[in-house]
Amino acid sequence: MTVPQVMEGKSPPVQVVRSRRGSFRRSGVRTGGVQARLQFGGGREVGGQRLAVGRPLPSADAGWRAGLHDLAASGLTAFRAHPWLLQVVTSRTVFGPNVLARHDAALALLDGYGLAAADIVGCVAAVEAYTRGAASAVVEAEQVPALTGGDDEWWEQRAPLLGERMAGRFPRLTALEEAGALAVSDSALPYTLQRALDRFAFGLGLVLDSVGARITAARG
Repeated sequence: MTVPQVMEGKSPPVQVVRSRRGSFRRSGVRTGGVQARLQFGGGREVGGQRLAVGRPLPSADAGWRAGLHDLAASGLTAFRAHPWLLQVVTSRTVFGPNVLARHDAALALLDGYGLAAADIVGCVAAVEAYTRGAASAVVEAEQVPALTGGDDEWWEQRAPLLGERMAGRFPRLTALEEAGALAVSDSALPYTLQRALDRFAFGLGLVLDSVGARITAARG
């Protein structure tokens, strides 16, 4: 597909192309498998569009911090709903209209705070990169029971060996565990999933604190 076609929101046709090694690779989101969706630019554009469609544009009504928080939270929701989006290549800009509109609104969250142009772009990019990376841990935590069993089963199988091998060897880790460092905020979800969600929230707070520090410095 051409860039103008993508800018108009069109989806790529399904293509089947034989590579030099003789295997078939497909382009288009309706073909089988993640690699089939993402092999060519058209698949990448549609993947980016899929990530943006149906998500409200970031709003500055409640301030920059709330807007960036919502940007990250809605991104996490999209990745959890469509895990294959984590494999969409993002090193090159996706030109779909929904993606660009969403990115433009995210940049507008930091207007008027005295930040340099490069800092505005960099702060939004940092939030988006954090969201993608931390979301992968959440998605893995949701998928892992199907691969290795539930948390209780996994720990029951390993607890005796861990107790034998770790006893007295890692005093700092033991002290932190006894102080509640490994506890989670809610027991309704499996421990591994809740831990990933808690860490997502904690890390996002650190990123937003850093953005806030930049703003404070810029206002000097």
